[in-house]
Amino acid sequence: NAVAEDTAEAMVMLSDLVTHPAFPADETLKEKTRLAEQLQASRDNPMNQAFENLTLALYPKHPYGHVGQRIESALPKIQPEILKAYHQQWFHPTNMVVSAVGRFEPSVLQAYLEGLFPKSNAPSPKLPAQWYQRFGAEAQQQVASAVTTSPSKSQQVVDIKPNLAATGLAQGWYAPGIHSPDYLALKVLNTHLGSGMSSQLFVNLREKKGLAYAVGSMYP
Repeated sequence: NAVAEDTAEAMVMLSDLVTHPAFPADETLKEKTRLAEQLQASRDNPMNQAFENLTLALYPKHPYGHVGQRIESALPKIQPEILKAYHQQWFHPTNMVVSAVGRFEPSVLQAYLEGLFPKSNAPSPKLPAQWYQRFGAEAQQQVASAVTTSPSKSQQVVDIKPNLAATGLAQGWYAPGIHSPDYLALKVLNTHLGSGMSSQLFVNLREKKGLAYAVGSMYP
């Protein structure tokens, strides 16, 4: 994010960061420590803790569930050599997507990009086949099998913190995905039920009854 007059200098700095990252061991440790502290501090908010618990319970075997405790358990395994290997494998010009918004000349920006991120003769990294099929029926089955099927009985995760003044409550259900014929109807239903300050949940539970400071529903 830079003013138009500094675009050239900003692009040079961006190129250096993207193409020549150092990953020094001391800075990697600092970043891991900072992230662990952020995760711990986020739990001072009861809603953050409630959503973490809910996500872990809903997605025990799916990347959607890579939050909170699972990130913390993985942090010790992240070392500079792993970051370098990941960068070398995936940070490739053919993998890059650029989005630019603001006052600039497209032809000039394209020249910057082509000069700072030249084409490489190295082979492009190959993504797993399911990534290319993610909008097809096969991919939907893969995702459905990765996300656990609806449990035969409800699950409850209770985390009591007597030192907090507020209580956070989160509930979740498995619902049809984006390719379901019911998707749009459920989006409309969610908007009416709990999206925004005019939703039924907000008006009834907060405005009329004063039972909650914040309330809402989400359907991706």
